[in-house]
Amino acid sequence: VVATFLPDKLSVMHSFSITENFVIFFFTPLAMKVDLWTALSTNFHLFEVLNWDDSSNTTFSILNLKTGELQSASSTPFFSVHQINSYEDDGNIILDLCQVDHNNMADYQRMANFAHPPTEFQGKSVGGPIARFTINLDHLEVARSFLGDGFDFPTINEAYRGKSYCIVYGWVSIDYSIITIIKRNICTGEEVSWSKKNHYPSEMTFVQDPEGKSEDSGVLLTLVYDGESQQSYLMVMNAETFQPVALADLPYPVPWSAHGMFYHEKEIKR
Repeated sequence: VVATFLPDKLSVMHSFSITENFVIFFFTPLAMKVDLWTALSTNFHLFEVLNWDDSSNTTFSILNLKTGELQSASSTPFFSVHQINSYEDDGNIILDLCQVDHNNMADYQRMANFAHPPTEFQGKSVGGPIARFTINLDHLEVARSFLGDGFDFPTINEAYRGKSYCIVYGWVSIDYSIITIIKRNICTGEEVSWSKKNHYPSEMTFVQDPEGKSEDSGVLLTLVYDGESQQSYLMVMNAETFQPVALADLPYPVPWSAHGMFYHEKEIKR
């Protein structure tokens, strides 16, 4: 155990970030309101008891992995489910996050919205802009900038986890019915995307080329649901060109899914 600490607020937290020397937890002002009346009136539905506190900031708790020392910094309130990456740079921590509207935790996932998406194009996306937080470790000051339009379910080359990086892959949903996956170079702003009408890709997994020499040397794996045939397939994409290189039909449909891992067969203990 490196350290234990008590957060300054209750918070819905789905992920945290890590650099070579620090772990960064972000406690947003979204928490569960757990009084009995709220629970009973909402039939104990998790997403119905979430409460947003506009008067509270977001707290960054920064834990030193070597010493166990804890530092705290804060910013104006925001909500995020998924972090992208973080790294250290000249006395600062650079932390990149996918921002989302806190209301999406409940509203986007309502079955009625999935079953009856908008019939006319509205251009509504789940995510907000990609945010970069620069946290100065000496003065614990936080500056926020933005790295382009929003996406979610970010994927990077794990060899760059906790280190300076440029390439991130993400997932965008517009009006429920339009699903696009993207590749963005956050250092240059360049971006490419893939989408296909009535096809619904899920979160991507990056598999590094063991002999690759660039950050994007490898392939991406994503499960795609074909809405026309009502079957699913595994799509393998060239991570450099962001073009499909192979498709493998699955014997049964797989509902949209997120959060998976790739393992080499030799790594699996039987």
